[in-house]
Amino acid sequence: MNGTKKGLLFVILAQIIWGIMPIYWKYTVFVNSIAMIAHRIVWSFVFMLLLLVVIRQWRTFLARLKEPAQLRFSVPGAVMIVLNWFIYVYAIQKGEILQTTLGYYVCPLILAFIGWTFFGEKPRKAQYVAVVLSTIGVVLQTLAIDKIPYYAFAVALTFATYSAIKKSTPYDSVFSMGYETFFLLPLALMTLFFARTGNWELTKEVSTSTYLILVLAGPMTVLPLLLHAHGLRAAPLSVTAFIQYLSPTMAMFLGILVYGEVFDTQRLVAFSFSWLALIIFAVDQWRYLKRVSQQTDN
Repeated sequence: MNGTKKGLLFVILAQIIWGIMPIYWKYTVFVNSIAMIAHRIVWSFVFMLLLLVVIRQWRTFLARLKEPAQLRFSVPGAVMIVLNWFIYVYAIQKGEILQTTLGYYVCPLILAFIGWTFFGEKPRKAQYVAVVLSTIGVVLQTLAIDKIPYYAFAVALTFATYSAIKKSTPYDSVFSMGYETFFLLPLALMTLFFARTGNWELTKEVSTSTYLILVLAGPMTVLPLLLHAHGLRAAPLSVTAFIQYLSPTMAMFLGILVYGEVFDTQRLVAFSFSWLALIIFAVDQWRYLKRVSQQTDN
């Protein structure tokens, strides 16, 4: 399996994990949303630290902490990912769930544009068709919401920017993710301190064993981000962009089939454009990789 195929596989695995994560967020509603983000950061850092110890790279991690290049990529990456998390949570608290779904359908379009504009990636004809169909789907979803989707575009822009930073970073994805969680750690610890002393961390009383499930927020946050970052380094950004329709689509089906959320005809038509775009893109990409593989074998 060549580097591009491995990169695509990693991105797909990340999307699958993100697609089923709403089950975890539904279970942990006993934690205040802002405190939950702080827990994600703290336990993500702990998980990253353990990972660095296991692979015997923690000394190198500490040695590179003051390198200018590391700061130049890791600090913006940390800012973008925590902004993405906070905007997402704030939108959910404001009852703008539809906007957050729309945001992750806008994100691939922004990623494709970034890949073509800033990374010199050349789109094929099928990719142009996929972008047009995706754009129509996004416009229809925006009309269904019947308001300017500020939260959607904010969610999409922050995650697309984060992905572009991860694409550019010269550091291994384990190191870069470790630095990002390290820089966010003081903010997370302060948040949890005020949440605990202010008595607003938990929305209801739970058992100790139930509370300890928050530790899972670490690996559940880090693993897909590591897969996503590693995949982005090996595959074109405009290619991985369309794979990112997978997780919101999975989450949507989870909401409909498991949690009974309403899915009307207008949204079905809007999503159909995005799904059609994804099918066209996937078939074109499969044919392209097959052709490249045959040329390599010859």
